[in-house]
Amino acid sequence: MIQGNAREAAVRLVEKLKFRGEGPMSVLVVMEQAGGVSLETLAAGRQLAEALGMPVSAARFEGTYTADAYTAALESLVRRTGPAFVLFPHTYQTRDLRSQTRRALRPPDGGGRNPLPR
Repeated sequence: MIQGNAREAAVRLVEKLKFRGEGPMSVLVVMEQAGGVSLETLAAGRQLAEALGMPVSAARFEGTYTADAYTAALESLVRRTGPAFVLFPHTYQTRDLRSQTRRALRPPDGGGRNPLPR
């Protein structure tokens, strides 16, 4: 269960986003093809979503990993669904994917909301 400062910080962030009138609030979990790390991330996503009263969804990519293809697919998914949070398992592949997707989602003027933290 999410406790203490992490939960409070997440609740404050959600309230800020609601105050700005952002779109549907949800938690998106990016999963790799296999591995317990993805399942742990999904469990954390479910806990976060439950604590904040949001739906949770998961995206799993299949096929050979190519950074450009996966980045384009994830960018499209995030833009289409507008999640408040995007969670990734801690692996080398997703570290690469997360940073490339964050750059792709960066607003041109530097303003606006980006669900992927630095």
